[in-house]
Amino acid sequence: MKKFFGVLLLLIGLFGAVTGMATIASSQASSDCIESQVSAEFANSYRESIEQGKIIGGVFVGIGLVFFVIGIVLVATKTKKQRLMEAELLLLKTNHGVVINSNVDLVGAIEQLGKLKDKGLLSEEEFIEQKRKILN
Repeated sequence: MKKFFGVLLLLIGLFGAVTGMATIASSQASSDCIESQVSAEFANSYRESIEQGKIIGGVFVGIGLVFFVIGIVLVATKTKKQRLMEAELLLLKTNHGVVINSNVDLVGAIEQLGKLKDKGLLSEEEFIEQKRKILN
């Protein structure tokens, strides 16, 4: 679900940024065409509306970029469920699939358990049990 919303925000952000750039380009093109063909008083009011269009376009670009960045963050980060599954896989590897040959491996495995405990993925009892299994 998180990835879905991330992609959705990416698309909304991209659409907003493109719309904003198109608004700015359109305002600039309109400004260049009209100025030579209208009276001075009309040109001033028209310039103001062109400037407002550019401001609105800039706001669209800014908001679009913010949504785009938020979407990237949502797509790139891992969910809590993914982190828990990786922690379980790590525990299975350290306990069953990997033969520990040296003290360096022992220390590294215990450090990994400590990191999991610090992140709240292991309770104190689980940490002690897994550490006991590694040391035996």
